[in-house]
Amino acid sequence: MKVTILGAGVMGTALTIPLSKNNNQINLWGTKYDEEAINLMINFKKHPKLAVKIPNSVKVFYSNQIEEALKESEIVVIAVSSNAVESIIEEASSYIPKKAILMLVSKGFEVDEKGKIKFLPDIIKEKIKGHPIVTIRGPSIAGEVALETPTMVIFASKNINAIEKCKKAFETSFYKIHSTHDVIGAEICASMKNVYSIGLGFCDGIEKKIGKSFFNTRAALLTISLFEMVDLAKTFGGSRETVYGLAGLGDLDVTSRGGRNRMFGELVGKGLSVKEALNEMKGLTIEGFEAAKKTLKLKINKPFLNAINSVLFNGEEPLTAINKIFQ
Repeated sequence: MKVTILGAGVMGTALTIPLSKNNNQINLWGTKYDEEAINLMINFKKHPKLAVKIPNSVKVFYSNQIEEALKESEIVVIAVSSNAVESIIEEASSYIPKKAILMLVSKGFEVDEKGKIKFLPDIIKEKIKGHPIVTIRGPSIAGEVALETPTMVIFASKNINAIEKCKKAFETSFYKIHSTHDVIGAEICASMKNVYSIGLGFCDGIEKKIGKSFFNTRAALLTISLFEMVDLAKTFGGSRETVYGLAGLGDLDVTSRGGRNRMFGELVGKGLSVKEALNEMKGLTIEGFEAAKKTLKLKINKPFLNAINSVLFNGEEPLTAINKIFQ
């Protein structure tokens, strides 16, 4: 199969590894922000943030070569940050073959002026019509995918045939794929696990700040995170089973152990202001922070989510906000 990945960041590039095991033709296109990575991959077959060489079968394209990269593609994978998805779709739409399946690695949602939530797959459908959309969700650290560490993910779509075709292209002995038709539940999990990982990161920061373990508190808040995600999924039309599976519990676990959202939460928990923590992580998109801000428009009332938002947007001390949950 011919597969084009739009976005040469760590995840987009890491996905070339399982794809290469199934004799696919793989094109990797970089945005203007990926120039350094593209140069390294063309000259040395190395991505600056991955520990393995990219397969020889991968063709790499600069940002001004999007038409060539997309030519005759059967699957197009969108692997850019959530705030860039719409602009990339607009740039690519006239070159995407009519029968191509669109796959989405990016995570996020928008809230319109009426307070209605819109998930990324729906936003893409408004921009480009007639293509099946399959989202890649679940616990998947890019560096581990690249190193062929056993990984299990979930593909979500209403289109059974599209899932099966994508599964055939991607699945290997180290990259196992489950499927679900619960797109809403998978999208809630994909966005909200980033928010809750910030809150769990508070615990890691508080622990370092006060010098005593916070394991009990963190475990309780992990459990509350899951319960709140279940309620949110059900509210918007998703399934609790999705939250208890790879897309929810699995991804929440791995995200709250590492990654930029947890690290941002840790910095705030250690005593940095939100502004200082964002500056400390300058150049990185903290998707959980952006998602948390959008939940304010939805007027959701959940204890841990309220505590996270109070810290991020009202300046409340993390320890004070967490203690209120236990009162």
